[in-house]
Amino acid sequence: MDFKQIIDNLAVGIGSGIFASIIVTVVFYIFNDFQKEIEKAKDMTYPLWGLIALNLTKDVSKNFEVKDVANKYFSDANINFERFEPWKFKYELHVIMVNIYELLIDGKSYNAIESGKTDQLSDLFIQELNKLDNCDRYFVKGFFKRIIKNKIIISACMIFLLVVFLSIFT
Repeated sequence: MDFKQIIDNLAVGIGSGIFASIIVTVVFYIFNDFQKEIEKAKDMTYPLWGLIALNLTKDVSKNFEVKDVANKYFSDANINFERFEPWKFKYELHVIMVNIYELLIDGKSYNAIESGKTDQLSDLFIQELNKLDNCDRYFVKGFFKRIIKNKIIISACMIFLLVVFLSIFT
């Protein structure tokens, strides 16, 4: 092996190490960011699960003050969404959280609780909460979707393909 081949191999090794470290860093950033988004969404929507559970158990004889408990869960959810920042959520989580926020600030939700019609309200929230639960359940699918749509990963793949193409045809 002559000196030129050694330098070429060294340059390829250093370049591929830098390239790989960038990709690994971005992948772990996406992973961490997605986990944080799901946890934040779960924390914000936790009182709504209580509202749904209350709706399921409202016919139990000891459950007299359904309206008061429903108001508490609803007000807790409103407090969680007071400083709601939709830009913190991406892709399907953004859509889910905006839909829940709109259901919370809609006057119909509060009127449904006041009139004791928690069934309809529970049905609306359970649809969105099930979508949120699916995001958590199918975490890997959402994670890969975010990786594939990431601009840094796309750019790195394009550069990699360009380098491979140039090395083959030169």
